[in-house]
Amino acid sequence: MTEKIQMNGSLHSHGCWTDHRNPNETARFPFDLETFARLCIEIGRDFQVISEIKDHPKEPARWHNERRYHDLMKTIRKSDNYEVERAGDLYNVYFKRENKRVVIIRGQEVSLANPVLKGEESFDSHLKHVSAIGVERELKGGLSAEETLKIIREESGYAFPNHPFMVDAWSEEELLDFYERKLISAIEFNSGLTFPACLDNVLGKRTPSKKSNKRVLALEDRIPVVANDDAHSEEDMKKGASTSYNVVSGLPFIYSIFDAIARRDFSRQEKYTSFLSPIWHMLDIEESEKLSRQGKLIEY
Repeated sequence: MTEKIQMNGSLHSHGCWTDHRNPNETARFPFDLETFARLCIEIGRDFQVISEIKDHPKEPARWHNERRYHDLMKTIRKSDNYEVERAGDLYNVYFKRENKRVVIIRGQEVSLANPVLKGEESFDSHLKHVSAIGVERELKGGLSAEETLKIIREESGYAFPNHPFMVDAWSEEELLDFYERKLISAIEFNSGLTFPACLDNVLGKRTPSKKSNKRVLALEDRIPVVANDDAHSEEDMKKGASTSYNVVSGLPFIYSIFDAIARRDFSRQEKYTSFLSPIWHMLDIEESEKLSRQGKLIEY
């Protein structure tokens, strides 16, 4: 009999603070790998994907152009508290004393060409995003969905659209077509839109997150729907959504997650980060600036 193991995690997360007020500011980590891994264990995650952003080439590097996963891995230190084993873009972090482990995986969130908003060079116009997991090649933003998804498949990776109806970036027909052609594995239930989008939702300027997720869930009979936190802060991670996958033991880790998705053998923890998320984010930025002044913040 095949043994299955339940693994909980988020396939789309960022796990760090980003100062959106300063166009030249890169991601700043308030913790090293050990602290981040302990946070994952504290909130019940068996794995966590750190999504690096591959932005649209016309976007003037003012929102997301960060190597978050690679920067976090620079903080690995020799320690009696934990051991780290690497397999490609996957790090297995094991805490010996507590006998607990978490798997940290690199993902790429790619900004796609968005013909619906063609010509509008704004943050909104590049919110047609897709996540790629298990792709070692550095992907480029600004290509069409068709081109990008075919590259991901050629690289033996897995893809799913992020927050597909956040600004009506994807159509239902488009998603169904890509799924039927096996170019995407799932679509995303997103915990809540991160700053500054969440603030705009409160003000009613964009499709509200809950309404957007209802559109996602309406497709569940035809496309698997996984829940992710899309966290841009520690608070977002703690309060964000995740999915528990019943994976077949003995399979390669990333393959086993997407095998569970294909078999629809998973359960979502559907949560919404509060409309207070922008406030948390601004407090995070203030805290990170204080740590920076004290020389306690890891920066690259």
